[in-house]
Amino acid sequence: MNLINPLSIDERDRIKNSRVCIVGCGGIGGYVAEFLIRLGVKNLTVVDGDRFDESNLNRQILCTKDSIGKCKASAVKERALSIAPEVNVKDINEFITEDNVRSVIAESELVIDALDNYESRKLLYTACSELGIPMLFGAIGAWQVQVGLLTSGCGFFDDIPAAPEAHGENVLSFMPAMCAAVQVSEAVKLLSGSGSVLEGKIMSIDLFTNERIIIDI
Repeated sequence: MNLINPLSIDERDRIKNSRVCIVGCGGIGGYVAEFLIRLGVKNLTVVDGDRFDESNLNRQILCTKDSIGKCKASAVKERALSIAPEVNVKDINEFITEDNVRSVIAESELVIDALDNYESRKLLYTACSELGIPMLFGAIGAWQVQVGLLTSGCGFFDDIPAAPEAHGENVLSFMPAMCAAVQVSEAVKLLSGSGSVLEGKIMSIDLFTNERIIIDI
């Protein structure tokens, strides 16, 4: 059987040479990093000031009994180098703040939001908007996944309708992976030069009913 690669050589090269920043290295961010590393992305900045604890075991791919207490961003770097030793990973073991967020993302072509709280997400979007860097938004709640591509022309973050919240032990194990898969699929299209149909929009997917809607913001 002949397998057809969905990406051209030029598209694959553009993806490999891109510079991506992942903010949040827990449930969604761990899967995003895993997918990007295996796609061949060679320049990653990963940001998270948190450490793994036992409450993360149900949904965070990099959390194991052996990684309890480890910095999440450092765990991503360790995982990346175990898969692709040539990858360049800058791990920042800090939470984003008003003081550091712009310097953290400044050299990135794309920022992937894998955060779990409104305040940090709005701070990140504001900085991305000011610097002209597209931000791939991602959130989960109950059975719902939300993904969108936010650019500087998208208006205020307050316009985004929030998914029903789910935290910790209430998060179904597959939800972060689903959100990350959709985010990375959009990242591939954007980084390869194909563009994203989700620019200025939020796609909401209900995995219980299999319904999907796309909302302009």
